[in-house]
Amino acid sequence: MRYYSPFRPVGPGTFPRGRVKTICNFDARKYVPEARCEAWGYAEYDRVLSKQEVYDYELVPVLRLRYIGKDNWGRCVYRDEFGKIRKMTEVGMDHRDLEEMRGVTLYSASGNEFEGEPDVRVRDDIVPWFVEEGEES
Repeated sequence: MRYYSPFRPVGPGTFPRGRVKTICNFDARKYVPEARCEAWGYAEYDRVLSKQEVYDYELVPVLRLRYIGKDNWGRCVYRDEFGKIRKMTEVGMDHRDLEEMRGVTLYSASGNEFEGEPDVRVRDDIVPWFVEEGEES
């Protein structure tokens, strides 16, 4: 999962310790569409940081989602970068219908099944980024 740093370049003491996969700093602070903010760079982890870690280090967490279809109830279903099934509860709408995605309610699917009922809500501090076909996830 990618965590953007909007207030400072990513360096020692500016992100939680642990299994960091990638660190990337930009040449200057720039607007990052997937984070919906300006940032200096990002750190990628192979795990989800706690809400407290995100708060303590002033990071913007982005969860990448790829559309995989609609379930029998007409809810859009997505697979995240960790292989978990996520779904919107707004029937008949998908990410292309909404301008500001921070208000979207995403849930895990029970049993991690395509037809599973919406189960646990995705944390509200996590910004969803919907990867389009052909775009790297």
